[in-house]
Amino acid sequence: MATKRKEAPQPYPVFESATEIEKLAGVYFKACKGKPLTEKDAETGKKVEVLDKNKQPVYLGQYPPTLSGLALALGFNGRLHMLGCKLADETQQTALLKAQSTVEKYVEECLHDKETMQGAKFILMNNFASWREKGKNDDEPLPNDGQAFEVKIKIVNE
Repeated sequence: MATKRKEAPQPYPVFESATEIEKLAGVYFKACKGKPLTEKDAETGKKVEVLDKNKQPVYLGQYPPTLSGLALALGFNGRLHMLGCKLADETQQTALLKAQSTVEKYVEECLHDKETMQGAKFILMNNFASWREKGKNDDEPLPNDGQAFEVKIKIVNE
């Protein structure tokens, strides 16, 4: 059994175990799925799921899983707070990364839809290090280091 951290060096949530992280994440992901819409069957009188034009169940209250939503469900202050978290217990850190990977998987699936592809690319590049462009270093300051700078533009007639 993992040991409980009584005093966290940073204001991160304190988890009893990796199982607690998995359960909290599971509750969040289940809530994202929503509840199936049902109606009474005219012939049998039993409740049946309503299907869309593609014969897929229709869900009420369905919403996409997000890193911000996951972070709040786990007790973090927000997305960046969770992304910067390094838990002392390796199994807890693995459970946290697995939950984040579930969100990443959902966003990756959005890359296959032309309507959501650009938004998915933006989310992946800004939230998941492995999706950042090669050569981009997050630790580097901006070229102008936050100061004003001058831009010269030369217009060349063709």
